[in-house]
Amino acid sequence: MRKTLTCLFWLGLLLQNSGYSQSKISVKGLVKDRAGNLVPFATLYTKLTDSSSITAFGSSNDQGYFAFEAPDQPNFLVFASAIGYEIQKINVRNNSQKTLEINFTLAPKDFILNEVVVRGSNKVIQTKDTVSFKADQYRDSTERNLEELLAKIPGLDVDKNTGAISVQGQPIKKILVDGDDLTGRNYQLLSKNMGADVVDKIQVIDRFTENKLLKGLKRTDDKVLNITLKENRKKLLFGNVSGGFGNDKRTNNSLNLFGFYKKLKTITFGNYNNTGHASTAGRMSGIDFKEDTESDNLRSLLKSTNANLIDIGRMPSVALSSQTSRFNNASLGSTHFVIRPKETVYVKGALTFSHDNAKSFVDNNFVYLLKDSVFTLSEQNTITQKPTILEGHLEAQFDLSEKSLLRYKSDFRKSMFSNHSATIANQNFINNTQKSNVLAFANTLDFTRRISDYHALTFNLTTIQDRNRQSLQLTQSLVRSASFLPEPFDALYQNIAKPMQYYAAAAQWLLAKNTLKLSSYVGVVAKNESLGSDLHSAFQNNSYASSDSLQNDLDLQQKNYYTGLNLKEEWFGFEVFADISGGFYHTAISGRANESSLYALPVVGLKRSLKEKHHFFSTYAYNFALPQSVDLSEGFVLTDYRSISRGSALYIQQYSHTAIFNYKFGNFADEFLWHLNIVHTTNSKGYRSNFLINSDFNISEKVENNLSNKNTIVSGSIEKYMPSLHMRLKLRPSVGLGSYPNTLNGSDIRQTNSLNPKLDISLRSAYLKWFNFHLGSTLSQSRISTQSKDLKTNVKNQSVGAFADFYMKFRGKISARISNEVFYFKPQNAKAQKYYFVNATVSSEIIETKLSATLSVQNILNTKQFITPYITDFSTQTNSTKLLPRYVLLELNYRF
Repeated sequence: MRKTLTCLFWLGLLLQNSGYSQSKISVKGLVKDRAGNLVPFATLYTKLTDSSSITAFGSSNDQGYFAFEAPDQPNFLVFASAIGYEIQKINVRNNSQKTLEINFTLAPKDFILNEVVVRGSNKVIQTKDTVSFKADQYRDSTERNLEELLAKIPGLDVDKNTGAISVQGQPIKKILVDGDDLTGRNYQLLSKNMGADVVDKIQVIDRFTENKLLKGLKRTDDKVLNITLKENRKKLLFGNVSGGFGNDKRTNNSLNLFGFYKKLKTITFGNYNNTGHASTAGRMSGIDFKEDTESDNLRSLLKSTNANLIDIGRMPSVALSSQTSRFNNASLGSTHFVIRPKETVYVKGALTFSHDNAKSFVDNNFVYLLKDSVFTLSEQNTITQKPTILEGHLEAQFDLSEKSLLRYKSDFRKSMFSNHSATIANQNFINNTQKSNVLAFANTLDFTRRISDYHALTFNLTTIQDRNRQSLQLTQSLVRSASFLPEPFDALYQNIAKPMQYYAAAAQWLLAKNTLKLSSYVGVVAKNESLGSDLHSAFQNNSYASSDSLQNDLDLQQKNYYTGLNLKEEWFGFEVFADISGGFYHTAISGRANESSLYALPVVGLKRSLKEKHHFFSTYAYNFALPQSVDLSEGFVLTDYRSISRGSALYIQQYSHTAIFNYKFGNFADEFLWHLNIVHTTNSKGYRSNFLINSDFNISEKVENNLSNKNTIVSGSIEKYMPSLHMRLKLRPSVGLGSYPNTLNGSDIRQTNSLNPKLDISLRSAYLKWFNFHLGSTLSQSRISTQSKDLKTNVKNQSVGAFADFYMKFRGKISARISNEVFYFKPQNAKAQKYYFVNATVSSEIIETKLSATLSVQNILNTKQFITPYITDFSTQTNSTKLLPRYVLLELNYRF
C-alpha cells in the first residue's frame, strides 16, 4: 500500500509540473539575515497554496542572490531555508507579472545557533556546520600572510614545514574565497601568498558538499575553510607588489593581484626569488581540483597517476621551517578566475607556470647492518634540479534547469625535468643525468539531476591520457660490477617510455528523507598502460648488449567493475553509517594468462554528539580479497647510481582490517578543547620487499607476502586558553607503531618493529597589540628493531627541537620579529649534534596601509650545515646538508 501511494504521489507531482511547464514566471531576489548580512547558498522552493507538492526549486549564490523559474499561478508560496536559520514563507499574489522580486530576511534558529564570546564581541560564532572567526580578534599586524593568521586560530594546525592545514586533526580539502574555489586542493598558493590584512572572517565549514544540488542529500565529513574579505577590499582591483634586494645578489620579488568584478573574480600570483623558496615546480602541483566521491575509493584500485621511476636526487627532507638548503632561482606565475556570464553559467579556470633551477649540497654517510658484515658508504653530492611545469584547468558548469546541472572539467600538464647529480661515493666519481618529459590530459563530464527534495541522480565520465618518457645516463671514474650485469662497467644508459590511458564511468542515486541518507552507485574503470625500458652497460665506450633481465616490455590492461551502497541513519541519538561495496577485477598482461577475481570492502561506523561538547566517531573497514595493482617493471629498473628495483607481475589479493576512533571535546569557542585519534591497520598477504645490498648496489624487489603488516597511529591535541594570562597552550602528542616482514641478503624472514613517539608543545600569547610571543618544543624518538634466526638489530634516534618567536610593535608604525630555533640530535653510537638559528625582521609603515619597508636578516649565526640522522631496519644514516649562508634583504611592499 505504501509503495502504491508513493508512486501516485510522484506521478501527481510529475503531472503537476508538466501541466504548468508551458507558462513560467521568473522569481528573483536576495536572502539576508536580521543583521543585514547576505546568506549564501540558501535553498528556495515554491508550493501551491492548496498543495504540499514542490513546484519549483532554486538556491542563492555566494552573494545571497537567487533567480529561478516557477509555474505562473495567481497564488503560490515561496520558501527560503538555510542552515542555522528558520524557514521563511512568503505568500505571493501575482497580477500577470513575468518577473517577481522577493527579498527574504531569515531569523536564526535558537536551538542551533550557539554563539559564545571568549574575549571581545562576537569573536567566535558557531552554527551547526560553520564556525566563523573574526580575523581582527586574532591579528596583531605581524602576520606576513594568511598562513600565519590561520596558525593563531583555535583548533587549526599549520605544519611549519609543509604548510598543510588541519582542523582538530582532520586535514582540510581546500580554501574558498568568498565561497569560490579558485585553487582547488593546492590551497597553499592562497595561504602562502594572500595577505592577512585583507581578511574579514575565517570560516570552518563542516560536511562540505561541492555540488549544490546534492546539499542535504550526500553524507560527507569533508572540511574546508572559507575566507571572507573586508568590504573595502571587494573592489575592481587590489593587491600588492614587493621587491627585495640584499647581499650576495639575493632577491625576492612578488606580485599578488585580486580582482572582484560584478561577474568575475580573479587571483594572480607571481614570484621570482633566489632565497631558497621553492616554486610550485619543486614542491607541489599548481592545480588540483580533484573531488572525493563514494566511488573514488574503488576507482583508486586503478590509480589514475603515472609516476616517474627514476629519481637521482638522494636528497633528505630538511626539517627546518626558517632555513633552507636550496641555492636556487625560482619563478612562478599563476592566475585563477571564476566568471558568471549569466546566473545559470559558472566558468572556472587556472593557468600555472613554474620553473626552478635549484642546487643542493648533501653529504650522506650510511652504515649498513648486514647478516655477515657491516660496511659504510660515504657520499658527497652536488645535485642540480631544473623542473619546468605548465598546467591548465578549465571548468564550466551549466544550470540546465532549477534541478539539473551539467559540469565539464579539463586539465592538462606539461612537465620537463632536467636533473644532474655529481657524486663522490667511496672515492668513485659519478655523474648522473636524468631527463623526464610528461604530457597529460584529463577530461571529466558530470551530470546531476535533483529529482525532488529527497532524490537525486549523478553521472560521471572521466578520461586521462598520460605520456611519460625518462632517460638516465651514468658515468663513473672506477669500474664496478653487478650480479645482474654481464661485465664490469664504467657507464650505464637507460631509456623508459610509460604511456597510460585511463577511462572511468559511474552513476549514483541518492535519497535523503528525515534522518535517512542513502546512496547506491555503480561504475567501471579501465586502465591501459605500457612500459618499455632497456638498461645498457658500457666499458671504455664499448656498449654491451642488454639482457632480458635488464629490459621491460609489458602491456597491461586492467578493468574494475564496482558497485556499492552507502547509508546513514540516526537511531537513539547515534548516527550510524555503512558503505557496502565490492566488484569484479580483471587483469590482462602481455604473454600471460588473464586473472580475474571478486572483492568486497564493507565499512561500518558510528557518530554521536553529547551535550554539544562531546563528539565521537568510529569506523571499521574490512577489505576482502582486494586486488593489488600489478607492477609493470618485471625486469630491473635503475632508479639512481646505486639503487635498482624490480617489480612483480604477480596478481595478488590482499586482506586488511582498518579501525578508526576519534573523540573530540569542546567547541571552537571554548577555552578548553581536545581530541584523540586512533587508527589501526592490519594487512595480510599482498607484497613485501626483498633486499639485496652490497657495496656496489642496493637491489629491492617485490615478492608475495603471506605474513601480516600492522600499523597503529595514536595522535591528539589539547588546547587551553588562559584569559587571565592572555595565553593559549597547545599540546600535540602522537605515537606510531609498525610491524612488517622482509628479507635481506638471503636471510630468513625478518620481523621488523618500529616505534615513533612525538610530542609538540607550544605556548602563544593571545593577541596583545604591542608584544606577542610564540614558544614551543618538539620531542621525538625513532626506534627500529629486527629479529630473525640469524640477525638481531636495535637502533634508535632521539631529537629535541625548540623555538622562541617574539613580535613587537612600536608607536604603531614599526614592528619587529625575532625567531630563534635550537635542535638537538642524539643518534645511537654517534656524537650528538646541536644547532642554533636566529632570524630577525624589522618593518616600518612609510605610508599607512600603502607602502612599507622590511629589513630582514636570515641565519644571523651563519650556520654552515645541518646534520640529520635517520634509521631503517638495515642501516643508520646521517645527512649533512649545506645551508644558505647569512644574508640581509631589504624589501619594499606597496599595497593598492
